[in-house]
Amino acid sequence: MKKLIFPILGTSVLAQLTFGQTISQDFELPGGDSGNWGSSWNASPDYSLTEDTFLDSSLGGTYAGGGASNEGQQAYRDYSNNTGGLDIAESYSISLYAQVIFDTTEVNEWVSGRFHIYNGNFGDDNFGNIRVSSDITDPDDGTGLLWQAYDASASGNWVDMDIDMETGDIFYVQFDINPEAGTYGEYDVLVNKVNSDGSLIESSSLTGLQIGQNVVSNGNYGELGFHVEESSGTASFKVDNINITNVPEPQAFALLSGILVLALSTMRRPSR
Repeated sequence: MKKLIFPILGTSVLAQLTFGQTISQDFELPGGDSGNWGSSWNASPDYSLTEDTFLDSSLGGTYAGGGASNEGQQAYRDYSNNTGGLDIAESYSISLYAQVIFDTTEVNEWVSGRFHIYNGNFGDDNFGNIRVSSDITDPDDGTGLLWQAYDASASGNWVDMDIDMETGDIFYVQFDINPEAGTYGEYDVLVNKVNSDGSLIESSSLTGLQIGQNVVSNGNYGELGFHVEESSGTASFKVDNINITNVPEPQAFALLSGILVLALSTMRRPSR
C-alpha cells in the first residue's frame, strides 16, 4: 500500500501545477456568470450582458460579451479582488476568443480606429496591451489591419505581429503576465486566427516584451478590458470563453519531476 503514496501525491501536485487557480467567463449565465471574479461584466447599455456568440455552439455555447464604438467604446471586468483563489501577484495567463466587425462604407476598411485588448487601466502603461489599428496595415497586401503588442523597450512602444485582421475574422488571444519580473511572462503574446470551431488558420507570437517600469508599483493590472474606436461608421466586438489562470513557475515543475521520478522508482523496485 505504501507504494501508492508517491503516485497519488505526484498526480495531485501535477493537477495543481498544470491547471493552477482559474477564473472564467463564458457569458452563458445571467449577470456575467462566474461570480468568483469579485465583480460583474461592465459594458455600455446595449451590450451590458450578452450577444449571440460568434463561435460554434460546441465551443462557445449560445452567448458572448460585446461592445461597440458608438455605445461607450469599452467593456471590462475587474478581477483584482477575485474570490476564486487566483493570485495576481504571481504569474498568470489570460486567454479568450475575439471578433471585430467594421460597419463602414467600404468592405474590410476601418477608416480610422483601433481595437485594444488590455490588462489594467486603458492606455499604453499596463500589463498586456494588444491592438489592431487602422494606422497599421499588413505590408504584404496592404489590406488587413496588423496586430501589434505593446513593448516599453521598443521604438514607438509597439511591435508588429505577423498576423492581420479583416472584418469578421475570429481570433484566439493569449498573453502571460509576470508581475514579479515586471514582464509579460514566458510566452508573452500569442494571437491565432481560427475558424469558429477553434481550429487553427494561422498563428503569430512574440517573446521578450517589456512593460512600463511603474506598472507593478502603481497596480495597473487586475482588470481585463476591451476598447474599440471608429471615426466613420461603427466597429463592434464580441468576446467569449475568457480564462485567467495562474501559471506554475519552472522550479515547481522541477519539484514535480523529482516527485515523479521517486514515485516511478518506488513502483518499479522489486519486492523482497
